[in-house]
Amino acid sequence: DEQKPITTEEEISRVKTAISTTRARSSSGVIIDGEGGCHVKFAKCCNPLPGDEIIGYGEDTEQLTLHKRDCQTLIRLASQHGNLIHEAEFHESPDLLYPVRIIVVAVDRYHLLSDLIYCITEKLKLSMRGLGTETKDNIGTCTIDFCIHSADELRFVMNSISEIEGVDEVRIKQSN
Repeated sequence: DEQKPITTEEEISRVKTAISTTRARSSSGVIIDGEGGCHVKFAKCCNPLPGDEIIGYGEDTEQLTLHKRDCQTLIRLASQHGNLIHEAEFHESPDLLYPVRIIVVAVDRYHLLSDLIYCITEKLKLSMRGLGTETKDNIGTCTIDFCIHSADELRFVMNSISEIEGVDEVRIKQSN
């Protein structure tokens, strides 16, 4: 089944919505105040992953939004409504994947894009969901979408990419 590139803002918006919906349905591995099986949403501001230190925010354990513990939005909310904070844990499940988007900044060179793709798809055996590139003044910026199991796996992927010749920066793209 051939995948067509995403080209319009409408298609990008549709994919972003589908990705966040898939994540919101995957609350397996989340424990709130010592209880499992809770229905939660994942904060788009910080995109928590299994293995991250997280906090639940909301009026009851059925309507919680999960944030990374160091999320600036959570810190602001907690300072105003500390009574709505719930202890939470997010454990990895080998059956669940979570979409991530990273930004790679590198000095443009022959085969840079090939090396990035090889690292992700062949070396790390991950399936890429999206790829965008832009080059200005010989500096390439790549936006790469793929799915991972945990925060530890994401750190490993980012470290592997940072070892590619010419790569200056690898960072997580946070939602706006």
